Amino acid sequence: MGIKLIVNKTDCNHLGGKLRHIWITPFFLTTVLAVACGGCGVAGWAASVVATKKISVEAEYQGFNGKAVGVLVAVDMRTHYYHPLASKMVAKAIGAQLATNVPGIRVADPVQVEYFQQSNPYWNTMSYSQLMQELNVERLLLIEVFSYSTHDPEHKHVWRGVIEAGIGVYEAESDDPDVAAYMNTTQAQYPNMAVALLGSDEPTIQFGLHSVFAQHVARRFYDYEEVTRP
Repeated sequence: MGIKLIVNKTDCNHLGGKLRHIWITPFFLTTVLAVACGGCGVAGWAASVVATKKISVEAEYQGFNGKAVGVLVAVDMRTHYYHPLASKMVAKAIGAQLATNVPGIRVADPVQVEYFQQSNPYWNTMSYSQLMQELNVERLLLIEVFSYSTHDPEHKHVWRGVIEAGIGVYEAESDDPDVAAYMNTTQAQYPNMAVALLGSDEPTIQFGLHSVFAQHVARRFYDYEEVTRP
């Protein structure tokens, strides 16, 4: 199938002063229009016709539904020294994701959780059942950060945030509340490509990294749809 294009001498002198009929394909026309628009309109339409599909992803653990949940984040001494606010910010980001997406969940107030941690600097030596009693929750989500950085480990002049952590869930009513009902590990990186130091700053990198990491963690506890391209 083609489209007949009429070209006038006024526009193209080399056609000998007569109207000419030129057959072009729709693909060629779309390409020309996209270039002429400088990437607007038609180019956006062309990109939108690329096939996509949604995949339903089930929660790996659904025991947070309708429950009171406390979120605790433990970091190593090095991370605590260089990034003293990291654990608090990560916990808040995860709690916000859970509160938004898990049906009926009641996330413990992060301010109260932080106060508990500050009042009990050795809280990570307590049993999980005792932690749930202290926080007055039915579920405990414990994030143990193994690695936390905002710079590329091999190129300190480059921003590349990475978090690696273990995930553990404990249930207060379990026969043995000190044994995890769910365990896994996860990793998050932000941004996807390394950024030169002058191209960003630490608060921006941390905010993006915490948001991505929180989503990676929270999505294990609710159903969602993921858009993919074949």
